[in-house]
Amino acid sequence: MKTYQLAILATLGTASACMAQTTGVQCVADKTVFHQDSDNAQGPIASAGSIVAYTSGSDTLNLYDVSDLANPVLLSSTPGLSSNFIYWPPRLDMTESLVASSDYFEGVNLIDISDPANPSLHSSIPASNVSFVSISGDHLVVYANSQIEVYDISDPANPTLLDSINDPSNETGMIVIGTTICIADRDAGLRLFDFSDPSNIT
Repeated sequence: MKTYQLAILATLGTASACMAQTTGVQCVADKTVFHQDSDNAQGPIASAGSIVAYTSGSDTLNLYDVSDLANPVLLSSTPGLSSNFIYWPPRLDMTESLVASSDYFEGVNLIDISDPANPSLHSSIPASNVSFVSISGDHLVVYANSQIEVYDISDPANPTLLDSINDPSNETGMIVIGTTICIADRDAGLRLFDFSDPSNIT
């Protein structure tokens, strides 16, 4: 069984740079880097506070406490909470109590990490062709099947679709800043969407 190397770094209020590679992820901030060997590590990685999340083989979600960067501690490694489909690896975003992890073919899992040693599934949002996910406050933004969808996740066990809008761009990236959705379009540049009224994406 081939083992890949994954580099993990908690941002901890500092700027960081991460680059996905065939061997995992390399992250650097303030010249501090640490590495963790992992079976079938995937590229996507997320952090909130001192907790870092990444995915590996058998749909496994891995959570590390990196409050002491010299001595990272594996808190949990839970199969079945994510996806490890190599051609479309899962997208991750997180808060200190919630992880959103996508499966390209099946949708998005909302995972309770309020006890990071024992993460559990809150709910699943069915979707196909999921490219990106992002948590913004009580809202989850999903890019799937050429549509932008905004969900109310104030109760993550019962996510509610508030609005969706068609976006047939050749998207290559998405980031959410406040209530602005930024889409990188390979053919047409940057596209911006506003969801300050989450029931009316414009």
